[in-house]
Amino acid sequence: MFLKVGRRLIRRLNRRAGVLTITPSIGFSLWVPDKADIERLIRETDEAMYQAKRSGRNQVCRHGEALPA
Repeated sequence: MFLKVGRRLIRRLNRRAGVLTITPSIGFSLWVPDKADIERLIRETDEAMYQAKRSGRNQVCRHGEALPA
């Protein structure tokens, strides 16, 4: 589901960009209430976003797993 939403967001951003080139990097992490606190969730999501940036343009990454867009 998250991958589908990320891909849809990338397509819409690319379509509406017009003369600009937008190549988003999207990172996400899953919340597990009994195993994670908010600081950990933010850190994992941030790590996933930077993994997406390292993977190239128009990428969506889940924490711990690269997902091609």
